[in-house]
Amino acid sequence: MEVVRDIVDVRPLPDYKVWVRFETGEKGVFDCTPYLADSFWSPLREIEFFNTVRVEDGSLMWGEDIDLCQDDVWEMFSQMESTEPINA
Repeated sequence: MEVVRDIVDVRPLPDYKVWVRFETGEKGVFDCTPYLADSFWSPLREIEFFNTVRVEDGSLMWGEDIDLCQDDVWEMFSQMESTEPINA
């Protein structure tokens, strides 16, 4: 059985990136730009809206309708060669 790693903290960064911290302590920068080409994610192109990111139920959430589940973030996050740590 695969372990679900909830996101417990998020901070918006420039260039459509977010700093995330998982409940396991891993943390780093997640680049959201690959999602912006899809029309579902198009509201995130507005930087003011993008910066409203929050954690809800362990996932990233914008507004009431746009979420990025922790599994997807972890999968992309774990494939990165290195993360860009930010002081928590």
